[in-house]
Parts: sequence; C-alpha cells; structure tokens
Amino acid sequence: MLVPWQQPLRILPLILALGFSELVRSGFFIAYYPHAASQMGLSTAQLGLVISAHYLVDAAAKVFVLKYYGKFGTGKMLVLAGILGFLNILFLPTLGMLGGILLTAVWGLLVAPMWPLVMTTSSLQAKEGQENLAANCGNMMIGMGTALGMLGGGFLVQTHPSWLVPSLLVTQGLFLLSALLNWNLKTAALDKVIRERSYLRRVTTNTLKFWTKAEPADAFPYGALRQLIPAAFIQMLIPALFSSVWQKFVDLAGIKSWSPVLLLGLIVAAVVMFVAGMYGTAYATRHKARLITAMVVGLALMCGAFIALPLLIQHAYIWLLVAVVALAAGYGTYLSSWNGVVIELLPADYRAVGWSVLMTFEALGFAVGPALGGLAWAILPGSGTFFLAALFLGLTMVYYRVVLNGRALSQSRSRGPHAG
Repeated sequence: MLVPWQQPLRILPLILALGFSELVRSGFFIAYYPHAASQMGLSTAQLGLVISAHYLVDAAAKVFVLKYYGKFGTGKMLVLAGILGFLNILFLPTLGMLGGILLTAVWGLLVAPMWPLVMTTSSLQAKEGQENLAANCGNMMIGMGTALGMLGGGFLVQTHPSWLVPSLLVTQGLFLLSALLNWNLKTAALDKVIRERSYLRRVTTNTLKFWTKAEPADAFPYGALRQLIPAAFIQMLIPALFSSVWQKFVDLAGIKSWSPVLLLGLIVAAVVMFVAGMYGTAYATRHKARLITAMVVGLALMCGAFIALPLLIQHAYIWLLVAVVALAAGYGTYLSSWNGVVIELLPADYRAVGWSVLMTFEALGFAVGPALGGLAWAILPGSGTFFLAALFLGLTMVYYRVVLNGRALSQSRSRGPHAG
C-alpha cells in the first residue's frame, strides 16, 4: 500500500478527527464568532479575549490533559470534546464575555492534546523508514482543516452568513463520528504518562529550565527539548503575525477584485507545491544527516518569499505566483524536516509528552504573534509584518545552523519506531 502506516485503519480515524476539529475551530473563530458576537454587542477587544482564552488554554493544557486521554480513553475524551464543540457553536455568541471565556476555555482544554497525540501515534504506527512521512499526515490535516475553515468561513460570512451555523454543525457532526470510531483506540504512546503520577510535573518543571545544562536524573530527553524549544516558539509565532493584519493586506492588495480563475490558480499552485515540498523532503531526508540542510533550505525559501510578497503584489501576476509557490514549497520542506528532527531526537517512549511540550511552546508563540504583527503593520503599513516574518525566519535559520548543526542527529541512535 502507498500509505506509510502498518495499520492504516487504526490511525486514519484519529487523523480525520484532528482535521475536522481544526476545520471547525478555524471557521468558527475566524469567521462565524466575530460576525455573530459583534451583532450581540461584544467589542473587538472582548472578542479577542474570548478567542485568546480558547487558544491559551489549548496551549497550556497539552501536557496535562494528555494523561486523561490515556486514563479514560482517547475516544471518550474526543466525544466529550465534540459535545463541547456543539455547545460553543450554538451558544457562545450569546453568552457575553465572561460566560464565553468559560465555555470556550473548556473546549480548548478538551481538544488540547489532539495534535501531539496524532503526531506521536502516527509516527509510532509507521512502517520502518517512513516515520517522517507518517507524521506529515498530521500536519497535512492541520493545514488543510485550518485553510478550509478560514477560506470557507470567510467566503460564507461575506456571501451567505445564514449557511455558517449549519455548515459548522455538519462538520462538528463528522468530528463526533470520527471520535466514535476512536472509541476503543489503545496506544502505547501514553503508557509512560499513565504509569507515573509525578511524571508530567517533573517533565514540565525541568523543561521550563531548558536553558540550564544540568540533566535531571531520569531518562527523559531534556537535552533534545533544550535544543528544540526556542525554534518551536519562533516558528509558530511567524504565521500568527498575520492573523490580525491578513484582511488589511487583502484589502490593500485588491485581491477581492481578482478573477476567480487567477485566485483558484494561485491556491492550487500553492497546495501542490506545499504537498510536493513536504513529501519530497520526507523521501529525500531518509538519510538523517540531510534533515538540517532541508530545514535551512525551507526557511530560506520562506524568508525570500516574505520579502518579495509585499513588493510584488502590485506587479505582474506571474511574479506573485513565483513568490507564493516559493513560500508554499519552503513551508512544506521545512515542516517535513522539522518532523524528522523531532522524531529522531525524541525516543518513542517519551515522544507523546515531548511533542506536547514542544507544541505548548509553539502555541505560546502563536498567542504572541498577533500583537507583534499588528505593531509591525502600524509602523510600516503593507510590508512591515512581512519583513518582520522574514527577520524571524532569518534568525531561525541561524539558530538551526548553530545549535542543531547535525551533530545531535549523527549522535542519536536509532529509535524503536514501532512501539505503538
């Protein structure tokens, strides 16, 4: 089979659940909730607080709630998350700020471990030599779900706002169906978390001291996290820079006046190059020594694209297409090689918690990004946010070359990838 897993039917419902979850959340928080809650009298600042509550709880709870996914069962926790999703879609816009913060925070709490759980289980269920490719599928579902929710929700809120709630409810129903398909899912990725009650506290406490060189007296790979955490924070801060200014850029560039054929061509080219970059890199980096080089290449492509985009948006379509293709290919290349580095540095027994820790810092970066992006736009309208993203990408390239310069990968021994 072309799929990278030993038992595809075991992992695919979990990956689908993640995709439907991200589709609903992006469509709800980016399109429907701001539209509906503003009509109920909430200010922009109050809307921001409610949405931030959801994502900040999501960021902070990834490590801790992971234990309860293992203790009570993945399927049961996902069904509970599905019910909370329905409650948010139906009632959140009418609750006001304080009630909204409470309800959406509980939703964020329940879905928090999904991404690290999917990435870990996917890599542990992979055929030998295809761990990186398997993990990429989790990223694909995140990316596709988020993009479809953002674009589809944005389209409906401008054209057929009455269709938004039915669309969100149907998609949440598909998430609940996927959750039921995971009802009896068992994974060894959570065994370590369940066995030791103090394990998460020790890991979290010592991880927060990632800048110290002394290693704690247990086998958890703190040294690997110390190398990965700063880059994890920065790389999710970069896309978040645009969440508060994207609509302004669309209006400034006049994208709404484009021909649908041109816009569709741009989207298709971006998706094709992203997938090509991701899967091409997964196959090219089966020799682990190439992972850091691939990461730097991906970062360089994105850096150049972010510098070029605001300069080319008013010029010939072909140059804009080149910049978007470079950005998409660079992101796919980078994301695939990042997964490979994480899989290589985190042993199978500790990968679920390790990935949760990294994603906690990624989510914190994502929470900081909107404010910085808005400030950069205010200082240099139209291009400041893009240039700031390019600066962060350049710093990340330097960090990977200096800190993750290949020695850690060459010294790491082969993990037992099939422990799941």
